[in-house]
Amino acid sequence: MKQKKVIEQVRAHLKTILQLSNHYGVRNVRLFGAAILFFILLNVPVLAESYFSILAGPSLSFSQDIKYKKFDGNRKLIDRKLVDSQTLLRFKMAVKYTLFFHKNFGVESEFFYGQDIAAIDINEDKVIETPIKQNRYALLLSFLVRGTPKYLRNCSVYFGCGAGGMYSDFDLVGNGWGYGGQFFTGIDFPLSKKVNLFVETAYIWAPDVNDFGGSPGNHYKTSGNPRYNLATRIFGPHNDTQIISFMVGTRFKLTK
Repeated sequence: MKQKKVIEQVRAHLKTILQLSNHYGVRNVRLFGAAILFFILLNVPVLAESYFSILAGPSLSFSQDIKYKKFDGNRKLIDRKLVDSQTLLRFKMAVKYTLFFHKNFGVESEFFYGQDIAAIDINEDKVIETPIKQNRYALLLSFLVRGTPKYLRNCSVYFGCGAGGMYSDFDLVGNGWGYGGQFFTGIDFPLSKKVNLFVETAYIWAPDVNDFGGSPGNHYKTSGNPRYNLATRIFGPHNDTQIISFMVGTRFKLTK
């Protein structure tokens, strides 16, 4: 009964939003489309199955282009180049809240902290020696699909994709906000009625970060290498840093 009341309230709010949108016009088409999508999903039988998860594991950035600019005392650009770099293995850790409103469909919010390193040849001596530590903090909202293949018995396989805000804090480069997202897939292994062990891999795209302010001195910019880069083609050249992660986690069922 409580679930029905919640659904009725959400539907009423959505109806109000749609009426206001018709009256004032819709500026953000994507937001309008998301409202319609959620309205449709609310008509699917509700399972009200929720989970809290913690997970961690190694991550690695794909090839990065580190761009360099140098300005003199008059803020005049006197040098610019693409700096040689290589990426090093680091880690990602996250917490998730997952809600399945149907046996096979759900939504998930995730907060993650990830660190990657791109080492560069800052002295231009053909030796990669200076690491740029790249810290990222993200809050993402994802759509989830899961199923239980017959050959996996009680295990379930899931796929998801989502996007959200991402804050980047890099050595030498600076910090800033942007948007990013991920595609992910994993397998759940039940340990008990309330606890699952799962493994998950994710493909993450993240925004570029730059310190090209024009002040005197050396400045750097990180960017994804555009060669064979799916993110460059979909999200453009300023949102194409690619990261892949492999994680193990524990999922706790919050509902009966």
